Amino acid sequence: GGLGGAMDPPGTDLMDPPGTDLETLHDACEEGDIDSARRVCAANPALLTRRDDDGQTCLHHACSGGDLEMVRAVVDALGPGAVGCNERDDHDMTPFHLACECGHLPVVEYLTSLPQLDVTLRDPNRTSYFLASKHGHAEICNLLERLHNNQRDGDAGGGGGGPPRPLAQEESTVCVMM
Repeated sequence: GGLGGAMDPPGTDLMDPPGTDLETLHDACEEGDIDSARRVCAANPALLTRRDDDGQTCLHHACSGGDLEMVRAVVDALGPGAVGCNERDDHDMTPFHLACECGHLPVVEYLTSLPQLDVTLRDPNRTSYFLASKHGHAEICNLLERLHNNQRDGDAGGGGGGPPRPLAQEESTVCVMM
């Protein structure tokens, strides 16, 4: 499940053992419960990239919850260069958008340090800045402006530098362990 962002057929979760289903994993990610997330992922590794009814992955839920260690654990589980931070849900929101909207500065700082983050997501003229501004997260707006200015001035400023890498519509990854 989860390859190319395709949702699994309805009823697939009925085959998951109790306490190892998608909802349990997404709740653990949002609550920052790393032990529960690892337990669920160990029982069913495919869940890491499976999407819920809103098209959200574990990384969407972890970024929304704001626990930096959980976000790091999910990114690490996805593997080097995985583009989960750029994947959009059914509302066109990426995990980065959610971290900006919810005001989770440490998560935003971490995601902007990842070379696989689509640098256009952190542009002050784009959705991430608007979401942070709309919800009163001035520190995130300032960070996005600073990163944009550094990039414009030719200083990559730590990760994510250079031109954005175009993403294939079907691009995704599969986790084997968390």
